[in-house]
Amino acid sequence: MGKPCTDQCSCDSTNTPDKTPSRQNEAQGDSLSVYTIPKMDCPSEERMIRMALAESTTVGALFFDLPGRKLEILHDGPADPITDKLATLGLGATLEETREADQTTLNAANQQPTEAQEA
Repeated sequence: MGKPCTDQCSCDSTNTPDKTPSRQNEAQGDSLSVYTIPKMDCPSEERMIRMALAESTTVGALFFDLPGRKLEILHDGPADPITDKLATLGLGATLEETREADQTTLNAANQQPTEAQEA
C-alpha cells in the first residue's frame, strides 16, 4: 500500500485510508477536478492542503488518496483558482482532468462525515 513518509514529518502514510473525504457544509459542486501531487505522501501535506482551501467558497469536498498521491476536488466554477492555490504550497500539484460531477460523486461526498464530526 503506502510506504513511510520520506519527508521530515515522522508519519507513516500506511496508517491513512486510501480516500479521506472532507467537506465544508453540504457538499456541492458541478465539477470534479483530479490532481496529481507528487510531494503529498503523509497527513502533514494533507493538512496543508485542507488549510489552503478551507476558505474557498467554491470547494465542496476533498477526496485524498495519499498512497496514490492524488486529490479529487468537488467544486463549482473553474479549477484555475484552486490550481493556483495548490501551486503556492510547493507540492508539485498538477491538474490531470476536470469533468462534470455526477450524482454518485455528490451522494458519496454528502454521506461522509465532516472533519468536525470525525473529531
